[in-house]
Amino acid sequence: MNLSTDKRSKYILGSFFILLGLVVNIPVFEFLLVADRNLTSPSVTYGIIAGQIISVLIGVYILRGNYRFQLPSPGELAVLLGSILAFFLLGEVGTRVWLNNMATPEKQQKYYLFSELEDSARYSKHHYLTYFPTPNYSNGNTRHNSNGFRGKEISPTKAPGVFRILTIGGSTTYTSEVPDDNATYPARLEQYLQRNYGYHQLEVINAGVVGYTSWESLVNLAFRGIDFAPDLVIIYHNTNDVHSRLIDPGTYKSDNSGRRQAWTAPNNPAIEYSAFLRIITRSLGLTRQVKLDDFINAPTFKGNTRKSYAGYTVDPKQLLQENPPEYLQRNLESMIAIARIHGADVLLSTFATTSKIPNDYTLYPHYQLAHDTHNKLIKVVAKKHQVALLDFASQMPEDKKYWADGIHVNEAGAALKGQIFARFIHENGLINIDSSRTKDNFSDE
Repeated sequence: MNLSTDKRSKYILGSFFILLGLVVNIPVFEFLLVADRNLTSPSVTYGIIAGQIISVLIGVYILRGNYRFQLPSPGELAVLLGSILAFFLLGEVGTRVWLNNMATPEKQQKYYLFSELEDSARYSKHHYLTYFPTPNYSNGNTRHNSNGFRGKEISPTKAPGVFRILTIGGSTTYTSEVPDDNATYPARLEQYLQRNYGYHQLEVINAGVVGYTSWESLVNLAFRGIDFAPDLVIIYHNTNDVHSRLIDPGTYKSDNSGRRQAWTAPNNPAIEYSAFLRIITRSLGLTRQVKLDDFINAPTFKGNTRKSYAGYTVDPKQLLQENPPEYLQRNLESMIAIARIHGADVLLSTFATTSKIPNDYTLYPHYQLAHDTHNKLIKVVAKKHQVALLDFASQMPEDKKYWADGIHVNEAGAALKGQIFARFIHENGLINIDSSRTKDNFSDE
């Protein structure tokens, strides 16, 4: 081994560490590991910067030290690289065999690419709504009809004498934690009204969509729901509009553009195309499964439901104070007006939560405050516009046997929810079969 070889090896190795520290920066890390190319975690960001500094220091230390190094020969390097490649290929094949044939559905949900999941087909982009339930989607006992509403097929043309109820809202109306269409809250509502109260000429349409705020529901009612000539519209909203208030006040606007963007498919990080590396990085928390939010949330919407709101140093209660629920009120009032002008009555409902589910975001003080504020606003709107109001929040038990999490009911909870709504509707005379209407007809005069 001669000195010139040692020096050359030292220079190559030292330069490699310095170059590594300079090149592997935050943008490169985002490209390799982050789906939306937007790294927001402060701890990961600081870790990358610290890694860069350490790598450069190691390179400088090697270059300045009086040490003897020797790079492997071409043959040794080939053996090393071949061993690494063989290990990777074995890991890749083994991972895919396990993931496709032996992993539990929960593990597949966590480690599959989003495009490989059945749920990736559940929603589609929409030119006015950003997204909506994919028509004719089917997965087990969950089905969307040809119009994109959850449940059985319903014709826009209503038979004479049929009374129709349209349920509008987010995942709590869609009943996302109940996989059987016949066990959702709107389905139970129809069953109880028909069986317990004798309204056999009655149909309930589940127009709830996971993630919808009052903005989307307003458009959903105007451009889709009204086509089915509803006689009664039930509006159930709250928590998704809280999310829309927890943003930078400078981006809180009447069109919800601070929260929503046009449907944009997130890019897969380069490392995600390897199942072997995907499982490693997701297990370590470096990458994660893509969700619906990654398609529809605007870049200005930085957080979700954390106690100390992600991306901001401001107290979330201060955000709620600076972003009042004026748009929720306006959207509710607009939905009431649209329903009425098309001959439908409206039922507003307060929003129920439970405090019996540990570690749920609904336990955070700012969410409890916002939910209470929204429920009070719903009561004010109902009184102001003289529409029926069900104080569901005061009637729904908090017992965890009815709940999947802090806001979503399970199958038992959906049955009870349908029962409570059915009883209220019957006792308050909100169904009049004789006054049921047909679809609006327009003619030239």
